[in-house]
Amino acid sequence: MKKFQLVFSVLAVAVDYGLLVLAGLTAYFVRYNPAVQEIRPVIFDLPYGEYLNLVLTVGLLWLIIFALVGLYHTSYLQRVGQELARVFLGCSLGFLTVVTFLFWSRELFSSRFIMLAAWLFAVLYLSLGRLLLRWLRRILLTKNLGITNVVIIGQGKATDDLVAIFYRQPVWGFRVRERFALFEPEKIESLLKLDRIDEIILADPDVDRDSKVALHDFCIQNHLGFRYVADMFDAQSHNIFIQAIGGIPVVEIKKTRLEGWGRIAKRTFDLLAGFILLILFLPLLVLIAVLIKIDSRGPVIYLNERVGKNGRPFKVYKFRRLIFEYCTGAAYDDDGQAANYELDLIKQKNARQGGLYKVVDDPRSTRVGKILEKYSLDELPQVFNVLKGEMSLVGPRPHQSREVEKFPKNHERVLAIKPGITGLAQISGRSDLNTDEELRLDTLYIENWSLLWDISILLKTPLVLFKKRKFT
Repeated sequence: MKKFQLVFSVLAVAVDYGLLVLAGLTAYFVRYNPAVQEIRPVIFDLPYGEYLNLVLTVGLLWLIIFALVGLYHTSYLQRVGQELARVFLGCSLGFLTVVTFLFWSRELFSSRFIMLAAWLFAVLYLSLGRLLLRWLRRILLTKNLGITNVVIIGQGKATDDLVAIFYRQPVWGFRVRERFALFEPEKIESLLKLDRIDEIILADPDVDRDSKVALHDFCIQNHLGFRYVADMFDAQSHNIFIQAIGGIPVVEIKKTRLEGWGRIAKRTFDLLAGFILLILFLPLLVLIAVLIKIDSRGPVIYLNERVGKNGRPFKVYKFRRLIFEYCTGAAYDDDGQAANYELDLIKQKNARQGGLYKVVDDPRSTRVGKILEKYSLDELPQVFNVLKGEMSLVGPRPHQSREVEKFPKNHERVLAIKPGITGLAQISGRSDLNTDEELRLDTLYIENWSLLWDISILLKTPLVLFKKRKFT
């Protein structure tokens, strides 16, 4: 680990603590501000010195909670959305901890306003503080301070993608010194004499185990860091559980963390967030429904059969974006002409590969439908699918049975959980991805699920919707 990473982790702790104290003091002075007192006079006695000691103590408690939610990992390889989601979660858990302590201790804090204001200021200040630290880190990295010099070994798409990411996004902190198709110790040793190398990354997931072991031993002998791109089995290795049965250790590889309490946590989050989103989007839902009715005849909601968890079919709710005569499905297309026309369009205008389809410049779309499709607003009614338990807010997109039939066999695991309104694939390219890329991202999400990741994906989704797409 570079000292640069460790320094920033320690700096983050100091900055967070200072900002937490500042948030508490800001809430105190806001409450005692004359303008606020004119609206609601202060009727309690809370000496500043006593309050300051309380804030300094609570701040230390919150730092422990921040550490538990992963805000002080020495690795800074996390996106801004993930980091801000952790800040929000950490502040909220800290606030709930204080409230719970006051309840069980049967002590009443003098001001609920100060408590709520302190939480709000903490979320604001710490978010700004984290953004400032990220900006500072980016500046230092552009000046080659804290850069990790790497040699990448491998060939194929995974290697190309990794090299491109390091060149395109220097914020990750990696600089590619050299790339080799195969592990050649002599070339790397000569490079070590000429230049400083910190790590070797094996970017080919198909390399055999013996080669990985040999490369790992080489890195140990030369005091180099070692990373490798995981293959399918390695990607699941963190989801293994070992249980002794009759004295024999038996390893179980779970398909996802979404079992047991993980499943309960995700469903609880879906219900709470789903109801909140429904209330927030209700005016927009009504407006879209009215526009659809004005624009063309036919139902506002279009029911489309998709494949859900464990391959079970269900009806997904969508705003109708097609001219009614061209809607497919048993409820709309008695003679099958609309389905035949869709097959012709897929052959002529399909912009995707590998079994999934995306009809470019769809002539069946209504005027309103074109706008709905462009910004994925036709998906909004799927909140009702979430509340019914058929879908989740975040997960793999639900596909039609004819698409699922063409999935590679080793990708059937994407049906292990409920499909989602948005997901990792959607914020990484939406329908611009080919089938293999989408399924690979969905598999990555399933095997590495966390509630924080769900929150991060939800926060990023609105921003992605307004990005220019390759296919429209």
